[in-house]
Amino acid sequence: MDPITAAAVAGLTAVAVDAAREGATHIAKSAWGKLKGVLGWKDEPAPGEIEARAEKTLTERPELAAQVQQVVNDYHQQVAGVSVGSIGSMDLAGAQVGTVKQINVVNNQGGIQA
Repeated sequence: MDPITAAAVAGLTAVAVDAAREGATHIAKSAWGKLKGVLGWKDEPAPGEIEARAEKTLTERPELAAQVQQVVNDYHQQVAGVSVGSIGSMDLAGAQVGTVKQINVVNNQGGIQA
């Protein structure tokens, strides 16, 4: 299996686990519904079948992997804060919002004055 398909299967499986948990959020359930729609699944697969079924579907239709990954990325952004590419994410819970009136970068050495 190519790396893109493997990543899509792993992401899809993680969303499915989140959606199946007791007390799952609306965001998780919605993402899982979108993923099943992208893959064309009309029924709810058994938890033990999801990974194998996703692998089979994405191997047969590799063009869907990018769509699956987009839904997974959108889901992660909604539940974990702002995405920072494939490096990680930022959690903005409890962040304070303020207004910066002026910022000057000093001598192109990375210092910032506010």
